[in-house]
Amino acid sequence: MASDAKQAEVEQAAKDATVRAAANAWRSRPKDLPAHARAALWEAMWEAYDFSWNGLADAGWERGDKANEGQRLKRWRAPVGVPGTGPVHGHSSAAWKEATLQDYWRWSIGIGQISPGAPMLSDFALHNAGLLVEDSTGTLWHILHLRSDATHDKDATQPRLQRTTQDGSAEYRESEGGSPSRNPHALVTGQITARLVAAADDPAGGPDTRLRLNGARMPGLGETLRQASAKDTEPNPIRLTAIAAAFDHVDLSGASFASTARFDVARFAGTALFGDASFTGEVWFDGASFTGEAWFGGASFTGEAWFGGASFAGKAWFGGASFENEANFNNTHFMGEAWFSGAHFEGRASFIGAHFEDLVRFGLAHFASTARFTRVIFDAKDGAGPIRFQTAIFEKLADFSGAQLPNQPERIQGAFKTARFLEEARFEIPQLTAFAAFDGTVFKGKLLLAAARTEAEEQARFASVLCATGVAVRTDLETTSAKGYDPIKDHNKLERGANARFSALERGLRELKRAMAEEKDHGQEHRFFRFELQAKRHRPSIPLWEKIASWSYGVLSDYGNSIGRPLSALVLSVLAFWVIYWIWGASLDQSFHGLEKERSALEFSIRNVMQPFGPWTATVKSTLFQLEIVKIVTCGGPPAEACTPTGPGWLSFRLLATLQSVLSLLLAFLFALALRKKFQIS
Repeated sequence: MASDAKQAEVEQAAKDATVRAAANAWRSRPKDLPAHARAALWEAMWEAYDFSWNGLADAGWERGDKANEGQRLKRWRAPVGVPGTGPVHGHSSAAWKEATLQDYWRWSIGIGQISPGAPMLSDFALHNAGLLVEDSTGTLWHILHLRSDATHDKDATQPRLQRTTQDGSAEYRESEGGSPSRNPHALVTGQITARLVAAADDPAGGPDTRLRLNGARMPGLGETLRQASAKDTEPNPIRLTAIAAAFDHVDLSGASFASTARFDVARFAGTALFGDASFTGEVWFDGASFTGEAWFGGASFTGEAWFGGASFAGKAWFGGASFENEANFNNTHFMGEAWFSGAHFEGRASFIGAHFEDLVRFGLAHFASTARFTRVIFDAKDGAGPIRFQTAIFEKLADFSGAQLPNQPERIQGAFKTARFLEEARFEIPQLTAFAAFDGTVFKGKLLLAAARTEAEEQARFASVLCATGVAVRTDLETTSAKGYDPIKDHNKLERGANARFSALERGLRELKRAMAEEKDHGQEHRFFRFELQAKRHRPSIPLWEKIASWSYGVLSDYGNSIGRPLSALVLSVLAFWVIYWIWGASLDQSFHGLEKERSALEFSIRNVMQPFGPWTATVKSTLFQLEIVKIVTCGGPPAEACTPTGPGWLSFRLLATLQSVLSLLLAFLFALALRKKFQIS
């Protein structure tokens, strides 16, 4: 006996390990897994859970919390009135007894007519009714849980087993071409309908009367559920748990889900229609797989909505949906278009780690509470649709920290246009390049960005943005020049072209600059100002003189941020004009050599800096006219005697000195401006 118990313990441990590995493999599946591989992982998990007829009886009640995930799916907190010998827990209306998923489908409610007077149906009765079938290995399955590789005749014309009694023992023999008196699918519909009607909002911790479709995968299950939930013109409220169930096509548009609805790790192989449905309790789609389109447009979620780890291979439509409590889409994978336009999030909206591969639309969405988009991935693949949060309203904290916004103008340009962040907005993204996304964004509260890196790294990052924008401009040109291009059908035509692309980038940087000015983050403010001017220079509509001025501003002072550049330029200009003045003097007087005479040219150059426009205001008696270089220029040669300061030579010389003074004043202004910014003299 001890050895048998040990063997059973070893076998159970192996089953637990298999279930755990299969479940983890599904939940941690790589996001780039092809469709057939995803389907194989789901099948492996479903097989590990073991929904065979005998498997439905393995609920592991005796193991308590040590039961594996598959066993817990077979547990049923049955009302005390349901036949069975399981231990009873609780008292009064909250009393319930331990039962299994097999007990649930033995329960005769809805199909008692196949075995009148029998509250719990035998294997024979179920088999004879076509509800239990045998696969090629001899394993029994309820038709709700029939494996994908098993065959089942929907018309149920194959021979069945019937029961005879000899000496009180049960025996089975195959009937002669017999077939059940009714279609088993009709019986299943009757079972589901009766159970939906019998289900109630059970007391907390009491019996669970929800329809139990855990592991169900009968073809047409979605249609069966739709028919069962409809009763004349008034639909039955749906109270169910369908964990690890498989649906082909399901249309529950406008359905009302009461109590907690569970669709965890369920698979929807066809279109899943839940449009305008009402979920008054919690709803769980954690880890669910939607291989077709999923429609939740206009749906109302009163309780918490959990879609964490779900995957949508087709379009996911949540437009106009309302979430009164928390909406959890953490680690959800949207392979197709994701539409949340006009959705209303009254409770917390959480998209932490979500992955969007294609078009994303949150236009007109309203976030009344915290919105978390941390570590969200917006794919940078070619051909992906745009990212749009235009006109969205964020009333509370909006956190996009760690999000991966692609450096693709086609996807991110104007992504947050007219979006309103009424409180704190966090975009702490070290590699942020999606500056054009903030064109027209309204920041009413604090904006937090990631700490800046070195100026060289920041400039290199912005260079990649300019490069990507240039690539987008060339792509626009190819698109609009292609044969058959129709501008009327091009919904993005106003966003195309160099002016539009670089203008959006410039405006986005300007909004970030303003936000940083509000935060008194002058380092970031100047950085965005510098990038703004660089983006502006790439616009074809900007005049050439303005581009040159902007370029010079950057070279001479790093756009007002460098103290050293204008000061160095000022010193170099003094030396450069000294050389020019010396050459001028030497051209008029070949004896204009030697330290004393050359020093006079240097002194004249310094005077033009210290006393701007001095040659225009000085008199012949001033010290200016005592300089050797001035005497030579006014005389037009070697100064034999005092000369009157007239003539074209003196005028040209003064104009050159004026140019130096203007340049010196400009450099001095840039130096003062940089000094002010450095120490923030207000």
